Amino acid sequence: MTAKDQYHHFSKHLAAVYETGEAAEITDRVFESVALLKKQQLIKNPLLQLNDEIINRLNIALSLLLQHMPVQYVLGACWFYNLKLKVNANVLIPRPETEELVEL
Repeated sequence: MTAKDQYHHFSKHLAAVYETGEAAEITDRVFESVALLKKQQLIKNPLLQLNDEIINRLNIALSLLLQHMPVQYVLGACWFYNLKLKVNANVLIPRPETEELVEL
């Protein structure tokens, strides 16, 4: 399956659960993290083939996201105040408002 096809498949399924803009943003984040592909790379090379391992990891991520698991937990990381933090279900995801308070 091409990266473009997988991207559209992923985005279409997320759009059934999330608003269109949020689904696109989540799709971009997951593809960048799991497949190591930025959206610009997908646009430049739409026929790029994804290997089975990456497709499997993307499908697992999609399944978890469709169960409303936060994308930060699915990816195992989030950014907070220019720091990449490891997160899982046992860790609270830092909120943007907390980052604003730290900056103040």
